Amino acid sequence: MRNKIILLSMLIALMQVTVFAQSADDITGLWYGEKDEQGRTPIVEIYKDGSAYNAYAFNYKEGPATVNDVNNPKASERNKPLKGLVYLWGLKFSKNEWTGGKIYNPDNGKTFDAKATLKGNKLMIRASVVGIGKTLEYTKIPASEASKYTPLPKNELRKLN
Repeated sequence: MRNKIILLSMLIALMQVTVFAQSADDITGLWYGEKDEQGRTPIVEIYKDGSAYNAYAFNYKEGPATVNDVNNPKASERNKPLKGLVYLWGLKFSKNEWTGGKIYNPDNGKTFDAKATLKGNKLMIRASVVGIGKTLEYTKIPASEASKYTPLPKNELRKLN
């Protein structure tokens, strides 16, 4: 009887791990980003580039708007639009999380370490310096809404520097 209970417990534990296991590509697709300082919700595409995952914004939920990268540390980049700027890059998947990335904050022109975890339709992106930082919450765009957004071709994207 004791062996049956142990075996049953092990099977239940294994099923839970299998149910909650994630695939590296689970973060790809369209997301509503967290509102910026002007109250706009960016439309973001997360895509795979080689073995890394990157993200860029290409529109706002509230409608199209041209916003320039006015806080970019490079003066020559400040009159370029944020649209198509790869602001999250280098995330690698390991043990149900994406780590080792960098994220650029256009509101202050600073770049931070980044990691991400997925919880259902929510993507939690942690931006930090030596562990101190902020967690951003992105929401997966439902398939019923995704068709109204057209991501940019990858050859139109540009790197931060």
